[in-house]
Amino acid sequence: MINILAFGNSLTEGFGIKAQYSFPAQLEARLRDMGFDCRIINGGVSGDTTYGGLKRIDWYLKELPQVVLLELGINDGFLEYPISEIKENLDNMINKIKTIGAKIVLIGSSIPPGFMDIELDYCKKFENIYHELSKEHNIVLCPDILGTIIGNPKYTLMDMVHPNKRGVSLMVDKVIDDVANILKQIKKGD
Repeated sequence: MINILAFGNSLTEGFGIKAQYSFPAQLEARLRDMGFDCRIINGGVSGDTTYGGLKRIDWYLKELPQVVLLELGINDGFLEYPISEIKENLDNMINKIKTIGAKIVLIGSSIPPGFMDIELDYCKKFENIYHELSKEHNIVLCPDILGTIIGNPKYTLMDMVHPNKRGVSLMVDKVIDDVANILKQIKKGD
């Protein structure tokens, strides 16, 4: 069995929806349907920031996951934390994950232009963090996990940010191929 850690914030945890509809649960079900024997640990905590994630990741890495889906940063962005601080925290988490030999899928986010009156320049710099880290560490990037979900009432809860069951399904659509490819590599022993 392949152990996967989904490590993130409310988008991972499944804020406002039943546990069986959360991102880790839907992704695990889809991967199992594809024939993969896997278990996904839900390491999501609503409201978490990259700083909080850095403080708690060691506890989850004791489970020795073979794959880590790292989904953090959007709360930092909404709070307009310094770009350098967000990148440094994510970089440190990636380095910790690498020490156990796990493969990484970095799940990026973006802040829609004009969202919460956050300046466009900040939004661009924020989104670039994920692209830079993906290149620097040579890891898989799934950019902009919220994409067309955020602000769309068909795919979000009433807050227009957190995905509903259908929105989570779209999130899974965005990562399924990358995760499946990694699981195939692990099965082959690469």
